[in-house]
Amino acid sequence: MPIIYGLSMKQELAQEGKNLSDRRSMIDNYTYSGKPLNKVLIVDDVITSGSSIKGIYKAIKPHACSVRALTLARKENAFIK
Repeated sequence: MPIIYGLSMKQELAQEGKNLSDRRSMIDNYTYSGKPLNKVLIVDDVITSGSSIKGIYKAIKPHACSVRALTLARKENAFIK
């Protein structure tokens, strides 16, 4: 699977130590300016709030036919809904 380029953060923001509200406010911090895509797999090491995956999905989905996510672990009591 090729690596895509064009995904970036509007601001470099650390999520460590942030509460759910702060993390959710970061969802709109991602932007995609690359070429149209067919299939995308977002890979994340650990899901805590889901904000990273949601933000990346929101930025890429208008440019892709299919977007899926894979995570390797979920933090106990994660905020995901």
